[in-house]
Amino acid sequence: MIFAIKNLSINGKIIVITFHSLEDKIVKKIFDFFSNKKKGTSRYLPENKQNENFNILEIKSRKPIVASEKEVNKNNRARSAKLRFAIKIKDNSFEFKRSYLNLEKYFQLEEAIYA
Repeated sequence: MIFAIKNLSINGKIIVITFHSLEDKIVKKIFDFFSNKKKGTSRYLPENKQNENFNILEIKSRKPIVASEKEVNKNNRARSAKLRFAIKIKDNSFEFKRSYLNLEKYFQLEEAIYA
């Protein structure tokens, strides 16, 4: 996903569909990070200035788009699908480290699932 954001052109849209909460949490954190919505890992800790230069995405909707009741009745598997999207507003070259997101345990869990 980071590679997709890096290679997306200005005004390009990134659209991600997730099917379980772990994936959705990672996507939400990445979108928040690259839109500069969340600066620190906790509201009780001082603000983190390391991602100031990562304000390159604009999130159009804070809530994910989910399937309607009619769609779920037609396609039962759609009940867990969540769609999130953002638009790239600025182009920056950046060095990104997964540790910036404070989600290393989730990345390790996801890698173990798909290994």
